[in-house]
Amino acid sequence: MSGHDPQLERGIQYCMHELKSHPPKKPPRPQYRVPRPRALPLASWLAVFAPAFATAALADLSCPVNSYSFHGTGPFTTTAPTLDVTDSPGYHVAYDLPRGTVSMSQGGSLAQTYVLASDAYDVTGVPAGTPVSFTANFTVDGMVWTGGCGGSGCGGYVGIHLGAGPAFNDTTYAIHLFSGSQSFHDVRRLPVTMTAGTPIVIEFRLTGARSPGGSHSSSGDGVISFSDLPSGAGIGSCQGYSTVPTPVRRASWGALKTIYR
Repeated sequence: MSGHDPQLERGIQYCMHELKSHPPKKPPRPQYRVPRPRALPLASWLAVFAPAFATAALADLSCPVNSYSFHGTGPFTTTAPTLDVTDSPGYHVAYDLPRGTVSMSQGGSLAQTYVLASDAYDVTGVPAGTPVSFTANFTVDGMVWTGGCGGSGCGGYVGIHLGAGPAFNDTTYAIHLFSGSQSFHDVRRLPVTMTAGTPIVIEFRLTGARSPGGSHSSSGDGVISFSDLPSGAGIGSCQGYSTVPTPVRRASWGALKTIYR
């Protein structure tokens, strides 16, 4: 072997010829200054990210303990932000505290099935130490049903609990049926007064069972929400719940055309 590669050498020779015949052109310098997006002032950055910082700070707290039970077994406890457990066909409990949902279903046991979801909530968007009043809401859609039942005691029920400290707002839907199903819609409301920067624990519970003599299943699906907050205030929680939308900085059409033309 001579140590040469004729194809490679010919390729290099061709490339050098093309570069010499068609040298690369240097782009001309623009005669106008290309505008750059202006930096947001510090106050705007704080307005955008302060709610997220507040929620992250809450996440460092020790979150409340939650519990659940299936037809009298348990209770079982957890501090996880979400739960989704099925014990046997017809028996299911779940919650998602960041999303604000709670659900329970029981398949016809006289012993209770329940789920208790609680979280430490704080007010965001206002200075720490500010007294704030608002309303905690627990909206529940539920149902009681049976394949057939005769005699007295033919029924099932769903219990709803919304509480904060010694204050609570509870109700029970005890529905008597000989056959078929019956649904219900309920909204529990609880006035809350607290100091921003000092989280309070609010708990949400769904309980279900059949009545003595019944053969009824029951279920409930609840949604957590908050209303009557002062302007600019929101709610954040230890487990990551947040009512504060991400602010969007508006820009004029002229500014957008200047940046992207």
